[in-house]
Amino acid sequence: PQNLSVVHQNAQCATNKADELSLMAGELSPDVFIITEHSFRSETVGNFRIDNYELATSFNRELFKGGGVAIFVKLGMEFLPFRIDHSCDLDFEVVGVKINLNPENKIIIIGL
Repeated sequence: PQNLSVVHQNAQCATNKADELSLMAGELSPDVFIITEHSFRSETVGNFRIDNYELATSFNRELFKGGGVAIFVKLGMEFLPFRIDHSCDLDFEVVGVKINLNPENKIIIIGL
């Protein structure tokens, strides 16, 4: 894309807001959709789907309720997820993705 669009939403528990988040993504159509405070666990985050988006990466709390960060990237975009080893339940939750805009231009998107 010529211009990269990013939307962030603090979901305050996405488990019961799938329809609203999908509607928001459909209406705004960002290239990258970051959802924080999603409240998923590692074994359930992959079940959360947004039409026309791929779950690129996520951090999921394992010991406590709530929290979490997920980055969704529009289908067809070239990206490489990476984890930042400083994430910690309750204190600091962060993930990142490197997006290839074209062969010469890449951008790193961080969700916290």
